[in-house]
Amino acid sequence: MPLGISLAIALTLGASSGAEAATSPSGFIKCSTTGASGDLDYSGFSVGTTKTVDIALGLSDTDRDGHHVRIRLVTEYYSGDKHYWPWHAYYGGVDGIGNTWYTTATDSNGMYEIGVQVATYEGSTMLYRKTCW
Repeated sequence: MPLGISLAIALTLGASSGAEAATSPSGFIKCSTTGASGDLDYSGFSVGTTKTVDIALGLSDTDRDGHHVRIRLVTEYYSGDKHYWPWHAYYGGVDGIGNTWYTTATDSNGMYEIGVQVATYEGSTMLYRKTCW
């Protein structure tokens, strides 16, 4: 992901008051697979207790292969079951820009772990994928 986008994400999600920052842990997870590179920048996540988290998903296509790339949030419940959130697709090819999606994830059952999954697709067929925690 270009430095400007990463910096904008960090500035957007990192802008909170001192008291809010102490109760709203944030983090960054980078993940890549063949043809795709993505990252998750999050704020407001505490292991095991979180019901709502602010996220930014950044995605870039890294291979000139004609395939498109996707990214999604993955959360895990205390039971170990996983919740795979909807995919966000990028069709712009290797342009050095990629795309970033800002959103909030809410799950009334709580989130024990948070991760990101990136994939390379040909049409509706997944070719490569990786999940990072």
